[in-house]
Amino acid sequence: MTPGRRWLGVGVVITVAVIALALFLGRPDPRVLPVDPTNHFTADFGETSSLYSGVKYAFWATATLLRWGTLIGLLVLGGGRVLTTIMGRVSNRSSVIAFGTMAILLAVLALVTLPLSYASGYRIEHAFGLSTQTRWAWLLDYVRVRGFWILVYSAAAAGFLAAIGRWPRRGWVVAAGAGIVIAVFGTIAAPRIIDPLFHDFTPLADRELESEIFELGDTAGIDIQRVRVMDASRRTRRLNAYVTGIGATRQVVLYDNLVANAPREELLLVVAHEIGHQRERHVTRGLISTFPGIVLGAWALSALAGWRARRDRMLDGPADPAGLPLLWLAVSVALFLSSPISATISRRMEAQADWISLELTRDPDTFVAAERRLAEINLSWITPPEPVVRWFYSHPPVLNRIGMAEYWRTVREDPAPSSRSAD
Repeated sequence: MTPGRRWLGVGVVITVAVIALALFLGRPDPRVLPVDPTNHFTADFGETSSLYSGVKYAFWATATLLRWGTLIGLLVLGGGRVLTTIMGRVSNRSSVIAFGTMAILLAVLALVTLPLSYASGYRIEHAFGLSTQTRWAWLLDYVRVRGFWILVYSAAAAGFLAAIGRWPRRGWVVAAGAGIVIAVFGTIAAPRIIDPLFHDFTPLADRELESEIFELGDTAGIDIQRVRVMDASRRTRRLNAYVTGIGATRQVVLYDNLVANAPREELLLVVAHEIGHQRERHVTRGLISTFPGIVLGAWALSALAGWRARRDRMLDGPADPAGLPLLWLAVSVALFLSSPISATISRRMEAQADWISLELTRDPDTFVAAERRLAEINLSWITPPEPVVRWFYSHPPVLNRIGMAEYWRTVREDPAPSSRSAD
């Protein structure tokens, strides 16, 4: 069997295995009752949310295909060699050439997809009333975010090529170990170092609310390190909250929109959901779940780089930066193909956190009201196609979340509410 056919066979086997595992892990949650969408949302909202989501996915798919097409074009036309030649005029150090080649490559992809990113991230968001940014504020954000990740990915690419260049047979092990260390550091450092580069975070001004949040944490047996409010309203009208960090850097983050616009009981329920993530150590578990992918990815990229070097005599070995377009295309395709697994793991964690929030608050009515408010303001797709959910959704669809509250009501709620109100 030729190396090309062997790689094709490996790719098919991995793809089938990923899809099969996602289907197995993504079995319907038995704690969800069927919900009639017309009982919670108007037909007009359903049409609007479907249109918004459909347009956003269409732009995403077009941008992805354009990105892949650009990378394939660079491969066919020898663009990798052109980029390394340009960097060779700047420096003769291999690490600088690798870093610069990757940086130029990513900058080209960012420029190629800029019109689609602008249409989707600015025009569509404004058309549906979600964005609060000016055009120039959006563009500045685009440059800042892309610039940051270009630096990170370029450094990672240079380190990877240096590892497989120095240790041809076991370099991928070194690269995988370094990747895991970087992932751990990034998760720990994100709340204090990375996130503040793009957002402003302030303490929660409402001390009474903060006290109630800490009490919720005590009820769950969780020591909440910090509660911070993020200046989301400078960019969006969406409502959201999340938990981030590990250990001493762990914190609950609330969008300032949520603090300003959500009723207190709904805000506390959203916080209870985030406390559920903390209690189940989802940030740590999510981090650990990436380790197999990092190891497998380092091995696969090393093998791919070696295979390409054997086929293309223009390359100066597997560590030649001219091969970066192929490696980045492989990373992008692999992330797409592995989406069902990562999405399924995330949905299961979100469902766990939903259940814990119901257990902590014992208030399914507020849970349903909060889900409806979040869906209406964030324009969540009410009835997304099941394949889209399986492949992309990091959270259960809103009707599933409401269905969980209805199930909780049937198995947990006190059948004698009058006695509870008398207390």
